[in-house]
Amino acid sequence: MELHDYAKFVGKVRAKAPWAELWIVFPDTFCDAAETRRKYEKFRKLASLVSPPKKYIYVAQEFVSSLPEDVDVVALPARRQCYTNCSREPDVCAARIIAYVRNYMRDRWIHLLGPSLRVLRVTHHLADSFDTASYRRAVDQETKRLSGGKWQATKNVMETYLFRWLEKAGLLGRGLTFDEPNRHNAIG
Repeated sequence: MELHDYAKFVGKVRAKAPWAELWIVFPDTFCDAAETRRKYEKFRKLASLVSPPKKYIYVAQEFVSSLPEDVDVVALPARRQCYTNCSREPDVCAARIIAYVRNYMRDRWIHLLGPSLRVLRVTHHLADSFDTASYRRAVDQETKRLSGGKWQATKNVMETYLFRWLEKAGLLGRGLTFDEPNRHNAIG
């Protein structure tokens, strides 16, 4: 989708729900912090035309230390970090996330992008939210059997897969919410 088309889409959403806080995700380029920043600067002009309330979401590719001042939410890669697959090397990915948040991100909302189960176990206390794309695969053989032997979740077991995933991450019963858009461990 072109930037102008995306801005028109955001404008249409704003027109339908003028009271809602829009979270505007800025385009990024995987494993290229400089190109991600260039896209941000280009798109910011269009995003500034959207009336408040709104938040700007920036993907910190390569864990850059210098972020635009007007960024409200910092999204951190937690499934794949350049040449590191976080499912295969969760300790490496989690260490990067922990160091980054502790060194640079004291007052910003932190969102984990597609965290692998093992990365989420270690980093969930530092994040305010995370997306759940990774729960769509069975976390164990028992969960796989629920979907007729398939690793990918089907519609009829999606909720079960999600709760199994959260249970394996050690997060059930810790006050997680699915519909509360406020701080601390909102699931998106």
